[in-house]
Amino acid sequence: MDGWHIGTAFHDPMHVVFLGTCRDLYPSSMGYWMRQNYFGEGSINDKLQQFSQLLRADCKKERLLN
Repeated sequence: MDGWHIGTAFHDPMHVVFLGTCRDLYPSSMGYWMRQNYFGEGSINDKLQQFSQLLRADCKKERLLN
């Protein structure tokens, strides 16, 4: 397909999350991190919110988000 290259697929959630390895790796990683208290103490909602905030900050730092 004209204009396609592997780099664009990494920014496409359909290819990375839904069709790629992330669909299997991501939930397994999240479960492990939760069991190991990677995000500290608190409810699962607190931990997920902290994870979301850290992910968003990292993406902004790398200029992947505005």
